[in-house]
Amino acid sequence: MNKDSANSSLCRAMYEYRLGSQSKYLALKDTVVDHIQKNLDFYRIEPCTSVAKHREKVHQSCMKLMTEGRFFCTRDLQDEPEKVVAVLTSWGGLDMSIIAKTAIQHQLFGGTILELGTEYHHKKYLEAIDDWKIIGGFAMTEMGKGSNVRDIETTATYVNETQEFKIVSPTLSSTKFWIGNIAKWGHDVVLFAKLIYNGQDKGVHAFVVHLRDPQTMKTYPGIEIGDCGEKLAWNGVDNAFIRFNGVNIPRQNLLNRFADIDSNGNYSCKASSPNKLFALTLSQLVVGRLLYVCAPIQALLIGLRVTYRYSTQRRQFGEKGKLETRLIDYPTHYRELMCVLATTVSLEFARNELIRRLKGAFQSDSKREKYHMLVSGVKPMVCSYGVEMLAKFRVMCGGNGFSAYNRLGEIRADLDIFQTAEGDGTVLLQQMAKSLLVNFARKMGQKGKIKLAIGYAMTGIQKKIDTNPIVIQNTSPYHLLDPKFHKKIFKFWVNKLLFDLGMGVRSSKKKGLTTFAAWNENLLTALQLSKAYTLSFILGEIQDAIESCPNIQIKAPLLLCSQIFALSNIHSNAAFFLINGYLSPKKTRAIEDLVTKLCQKLKDEYAELLIDSSDINDKNFDIPIAKKDVPYIEAMLERVKRAKLKRNKNKKKKKKK
Repeated sequence: MNKDSANSSLCRAMYEYRLGSQSKYLALKDTVVDHIQKNLDFYRIEPCTSVAKHREKVHQSCMKLMTEGRFFCTRDLQDEPEKVVAVLTSWGGLDMSIIAKTAIQHQLFGGTILELGTEYHHKKYLEAIDDWKIIGGFAMTEMGKGSNVRDIETTATYVNETQEFKIVSPTLSSTKFWIGNIAKWGHDVVLFAKLIYNGQDKGVHAFVVHLRDPQTMKTYPGIEIGDCGEKLAWNGVDNAFIRFNGVNIPRQNLLNRFADIDSNGNYSCKASSPNKLFALTLSQLVVGRLLYVCAPIQALLIGLRVTYRYSTQRRQFGEKGKLETRLIDYPTHYRELMCVLATTVSLEFARNELIRRLKGAFQSDSKREKYHMLVSGVKPMVCSYGVEMLAKFRVMCGGNGFSAYNRLGEIRADLDIFQTAEGDGTVLLQQMAKSLLVNFARKMGQKGKIKLAIGYAMTGIQKKIDTNPIVIQNTSPYHLLDPKFHKKIFKFWVNKLLFDLGMGVRSSKKKGLTTFAAWNENLLTALQLSKAYTLSFILGEIQDAIESCPNIQIKAPLLLCSQIFALSNIHSNAAFFLINGYLSPKKTRAIEDLVTKLCQKLKDEYAELLIDSSDINDKNFDIPIAKKDVPYIEAMLERVKRAKLKRNKNKKKKKKK
């Protein structure tokens, strides 16, 4: 947040409201920002730093932040997840590799031990993880399986005589790949492998495996570790490949919250089948996907601030004898930018709701399934949207957007991996669609056909009400801006696609196709359904936030954002509504024109407030073209000259050596 905004009290109030439950940790966020500001030279990583230096700098930064700063511990993931999010989002100005390496250590490695282990594992590992005395990774991904974790090939065969598991990578494709924190500094991993007990495959389980001697850093026998090499981004993280050739680990290294082998060699499991155990195991790791929702929103906020501030200063073309026109005043510029601003603000409230629901998500199977479903929709949507918009921001900033000092290319590249890490977007959207379809089938119950008929009849009645000639031709702003209209049309969108998917799968199966083939035949409809449901969820959250907001000065800009979000998505999906008779061409054109007018209003009245009140602190925001009170030309020249001076100093140091 920019504390020097023209209206700092309103800016602060807007900032706090947008944070949701994170606002409990405002003092902590300020402490984090102050710490980074005092040590900014230590944490700053210059563009085009070599991979070796990048990794070293990131490693040192993580150690300093988490041992000297000690802003959160691994147990906070369970007890105070809002605190963890509040801290990590306060690191927004830092190199993304610092955030990634910390998340791997505390959330993927430590968090998995926390969620899947028991008190024995917590006492043995968590304190050392928090002190970074043990550095760990998360060994799930295999070269030949990727997102298909259920069918991974690595095995952990139980040997009753020695009470050990024998870990084997049986094929080349079973090589664990992209394992963060392990190529150079890692000691241990949480390994996902198939547990083989008395010759039976018991499904995927998680184990702690020691890779290196923490004193000598020598790899233990039977373990092969290699470097994955340079990447498109995140080169400050040391990713590795790992292979196991008959590595023995103690029975106690099984993370045994849900499945165990006792001292007598008896296997027990709290789930009724390997498939249910797999679902239960992976559901505990949903915090990671939540962080993958939060980070792209921060990236969007940074990109918005850079692009908006540059566009309010940069002038290009205009009438003769007059001052050139600011970029922000061109409709081609402000419509695009204000739609992204409105969407990002809407996403903040969806994020807040996901954070709020996290603690209660594991109270019952139904709540856990619902939460997993929501995250499976929001995560891929916000990740792909973030990558797309960061690329647009680069173009909107012209040649200056191409400068590494302005970070737009770096942030876009850092965000790219979010589209496949912790679940490929297409796979997650399918999981959401399947969950929606299963819930739809459950509602049918024993009297399914009757309930189905009634349910669709009601949808049909609603459709007839809204598609009568008077309604579909209604282009009045009062009607188009009505939140009830937005809710209604989004609800129809979801229900129609859900019905189409259900009927489509049933029709495919009637043709004799297997369930897998029937699903694939309707895959495009499934993805459309998940996207519509996700957008409907996001809309509902910002509308709820507006309804419960007591401050009219905060409410007004949020209402405008929700209207732009709703109408721009209706317009961008106009083909669906036109085909299904929910919109007329005349109404579609009216929506398009209205979105442009709303974007102009947002630009003129509220954009600066929303940009300044975002969760990005100017203290750590070293981007030349995004300086609020320094002309971008001065700031850009100063940054280039500063970099040259630093290069010259480094050259002199090398000569002395």
